[in-house]
Amino acid sequence: MNDAKSGVESAVKADFAQVPLPPDGAEGEVREASAPAGPSQSQAEVAILEFEDPAGMIEEVPLNHPFRWKGEWLRKVSIRRLIFAEALRVNEEAQKAGREVTSIDLFAAMTALSAPVIRGMEATDADRVTKACLPFLPLTEEDRASP
Repeated sequence: MNDAKSGVESAVKADFAQVPLPPDGAEGEVREASAPAGPSQSQAEVAILEFEDPAGMIEEVPLNHPFRWKGEWLRKVSIRRLIFAEALRVNEEAQKAGREVTSIDLFAAMTALSAPVIRGMEATDADRVTKACLPFLPLTEEDRASP
């Protein structure tokens, strides 16, 4: 495995399994075992918020090696902070696929590029993009425990 792919694949992994969630029904009601499950966390209602510093939610990384993707030249990659519901959806999709969520899953959601496109980027550009994503990743329990 080359170093660039290895670096991306071994980057920080988000662990949403440790995130405490309130019970479905929000009022603390106990649902009977035979009752149908409510919507998944990613399908639950999400408020549309206007953030005070929208510019702080996005970072752009110019590419040293632009490439054509789906007929368009990509000369920069916009990285967007995920809202919590988006991070939950990424985690849910990984779980449905029978695997743990990885950083590249989150990078793909943040950049609106697929994981295969990120892996196909020139190595130094991919490294710069993924490093720019790191401060936008949700913290894991390990991250919180580190001094």
